[in-house]
Amino acid sequence: MTPKEKFEAMARVAKSLARRKILVGWVQPSKNEPGTSMSMGKLARILCTGWEAGTSKDGRSYPRLPARNFMKVTRAFYGKDTDKVCRRIIGKIVLGKMDEAQGLSWMAEYWKGKMQDAMGKSSEYEPLSKATIKNRKSAHRSVPSKILSKPLIDTGTLRASITYEVK
Repeated sequence: MTPKEKFEAMARVAKSLARRKILVGWVQPSKNEPGTSMSMGKLARILCTGWEAGTSKDGRSYPRLPARNFMKVTRAFYGKDTDKVCRRIIGKIVLGKMDEAQGLSWMAEYWKGKMQDAMGKSSEYEPLSKATIKNRKSAHRSVPSKILSKPLIDTGTLRASITYEVK
């Protein structure tokens, strides 16, 4: 394959891939966690946006929850890699080492892993409050939902629930 032919093939593949979409996160409707009224997708949205302290409809007060926007952190840390990853995938497709579906799946898995990595970058998020640290050290947590009773960074439950979809 001449350099011109390779360039033209890469342009065709890039144009074809540009019509596709990769969604990474909590893209499938998820079931509520056992014993709760919350799914991992809903919890992820809450964690990404945070909330202000307040009182629930049934009169329980809840503390402020600072945003832990791991999607934003993923983009900040790894967004610059997008072009490099795309060029690598396009090159493999042009050389016949993978087809487009395999390339898109590989890329989705790549970004899924990067999002999981970003969730562990605690230095990028607001530090835990003294009350949270005290609560985590306590053997008797007074948390209204079982889903929140153990830090999800410790259990890996939220990280493991990240999925992707290629359209």
